[in-house]
Amino acid sequence: MLTFHQIQDRCLRQSTAYVGEEFTYKGTPYRGVIAEVKNDRDIVTGGYRVSTRLTIYVNKTEFSPAPQMGDIVWARGMEFFVKGYTADAISYVLELEDPHR
Repeated sequence: MLTFHQIQDRCLRQSTAYVGEEFTYKGTPYRGVIAEVKNDRDIVTGGYRVSTRLTIYVNKTEFSPAPQMGDIVWARGMEFFVKGYTADAISYVLELEDPHR
């Protein structure tokens, strides 16, 4: 019988296979599930500046080394930095933010 974590691991792998998107961290391509995209409009001199934040779920066993705050990630053709992350038994949840914000 599968353990709870083995079931979670299989579910994340299947989700990544079906809806995962490629992103690059430290020059290495990975696949993860981009679960949340948020676009903010900041008022600046001359108008608005749009900044984007992403949340990416990635399997721990396929992502190494552990993420570091401030590191650069490329996703969807844009540059982001790691604002923070959480970890559980099977995954990292990367909180990414537009570095120009």
